[in-house]
Amino acid sequence: MPVPSAVGLRSARAKSPSSLRGPLWVYARPQPREAPMAPYEGPLRGSRQPLAGEGPRPLHGVPSGVRPAATAKRQCLDTGSPLGSYPGWAVAADDDPIRMLERAIAQMGVLIAGIRPEQAGLSTPCPEFDVRALVNHVVYDLRTFKAMLAGEQRASPDVDLIGDDWSAAYRSAADSLLDAWHSRGLAGTLQLQIGEVPPSWAASQHLADVAVHAWDIARATGQYAQLDPELAQTALDWARGALKPQFRGPGKAFGTEVAVPEDAPINDRLVGFFGRDPAWTG
Repeated sequence: MPVPSAVGLRSARAKSPSSLRGPLWVYARPQPREAPMAPYEGPLRGSRQPLAGEGPRPLHGVPSGVRPAATAKRQCLDTGSPLGSYPGWAVAADDDPIRMLERAIAQMGVLIAGIRPEQAGLSTPCPEFDVRALVNHVVYDLRTFKAMLAGEQRASPDVDLIGDDWSAAYRSAADSLLDAWHSRGLAGTLQLQIGEVPPSWAASQHLADVAVHAWDIARATGQYAQLDPELAQTALDWARGALKPQFRGPGKAFGTEVAVPEDAPINDRLVGFFGRDPAWTG
């Protein structure tokens, strides 16, 4: 969906230590959808076919058969900002974290396709980004993750990567990332700035980044009802083993956890855990 780029791209770098430093952060709460969502045509190029008797998922044909991952530990929702040592931490227990990542990427594609042109300049739960700048940041994140897999140098976060056709830019970056994951697979280890990690751990990091930014965009543009609760649960289960108290608060990578009732919607609990008020409004 072409979207006018009348709103200039804001810097994709944070202006305070407690704000965005790379992939991810900040979130919000439900608001009714005002327009029907456009179908998403990609990027599931590397997806498996549904197993016999499995049936399609309601999320635009994304296959089912993926259960929420068990609690996993990691250092940070940022490929470049370590929050501790890696050795000994668990990884997501899904039988195929790449497949779960595909679901998160498909969900984000639906949301981007559903953004209306007049929503480009709206504020988002990410204080440094309006809607257009946040979409640009999401595309930057995908390119950053692909560069990590390929051992390439990261691109500058201050470049406009989405032009006038946001969905096309997103599909291109997402296809490139998924192709890299399917080519690389889950064998061996990956060398990151924090050291060697299992590929399944890195795939879960990618999933969490995309899933949480999906909330950001959904909240800002009135698409909350479309969010996949299973993805949110997976991200929350994983993050609960990662974000330690010493990494929260003023000047830290994450805000103080916001208390959310245990019976609240899973996406409210997810964003509250990351230090955001689920009652955010623009």
